Amino acid sequence: MSDSLTDLILSLTPEDGSSIGNGAMLARLRDYMPNLTEEIYAEAKDALIEEGVLGRGKERSGSIYRADVTDLELTAPVAKGPKATTGTRKKASRKSDEPPEVLSYRHGETRVNNPEVGMVHADTDPDGEGFRLQRLVFRAARKAFAELSHGFTGTNEYLASQLVRIIETFLTSDLLEIPSLFHSDPLRRRILIALNIDLVVRHVLNNVTEQNTERLTPVYDEENPIGATGHMRTWYTTKPCFPTTRSHISHMVGDSSWEGHAANILEKRDDIVSYAKNDHLGFQIYYMWAGSRRRYVPDFLIRFTNGVTLTLEIKGTDSPQNQAKRHALNEWVQAINVAGGFGQWTWDVAFSPDEVQDILDRHGNTN
Repeated sequence: MSDSLTDLILSLTPEDGSSIGNGAMLARLRDYMPNLTEEIYAEAKDALIEEGVLGRGKERSGSIYRADVTDLELTAPVAKGPKATTGTRKKASRKSDEPPEVLSYRHGETRVNNPEVGMVHADTDPDGEGFRLQRLVFRAARKAFAELSHGFTGTNEYLASQLVRIIETFLTSDLLEIPSLFHSDPLRRRILIALNIDLVVRHVLNNVTEQNTERLTPVYDEENPIGATGHMRTWYTTKPCFPTTRSHISHMVGDSSWEGHAANILEKRDDIVSYAKNDHLGFQIYYMWAGSRRRYVPDFLIRFTNGVTLTLEIKGTDSPQNQAKRHALNEWVQAINVAGGFGQWTWDVAFSPDEVQDILDRHGNTN
């Protein structure tokens, strides 16, 4: 094995730390060495890996990358969500500073030829069969069960019975604010609840907790429990891109001027070891919204010299859905910190560009 081959391999390996497939590398090498065999290439590649000059990529087909730039690599656990490790009793309560849930429904324009379109009353549905309270309770409980069952430490039967009890208590309580006397009629009230069943489920999930819970633990992805910036494959975009020096990823895509402003600050701060824009990294947090499970992708991952990793979101305005995202992120961070092994994690959100510096000062100075 000649030194010229190893030098050529190094010269053709991306300098930004991104990986290159073995097939692509062999094809490039053969432009200079037409008679190069796979065996000779494998021998030279393995020698460089043993020396610590190259690293072995995670792609199934095999790849390599420069190991001398991995100090900028960011790793993160790939967790489906947190779960409570002790206690099996579900409990729900309304926070004292939260108003009652308000269910709203407005009938559409009445039609001249059929003014009763969209109306359900004793003549068209004498028993209210489709809107019986028990049926509504089971519909809501089924939706809530689908979200909570993966992290519950007790039996599925016990969880289902607890959810039915909690939801039934909630729907028959005074925590629901009915906006008009028109909907105070029992049947109309149930119709209103049916139209807002996803809102009911979201409210219950935001307030239900495991009683006697001692700590949260993450539920890792079985196929890919740990993600890293070194695993990101090369991808292409027509959006404007900016080169980076403190990121393991060679360029940052400029999706907005605010994100570009934040990146400029990150590049200039000495208390930041590395950062990465969360683009094509696969780092995401699951949360509940409108009765369904959704994915939340924070904007930046930042590692400070004090060992803290900050998940930073750049957000112009706030909304109930964004609050639901942050609630899920907060639980994820708590679970990861309790589990250990990934350093100290934290999160924050900037609602204006001038808040970014203050946020970085606050988390970068944490000992």
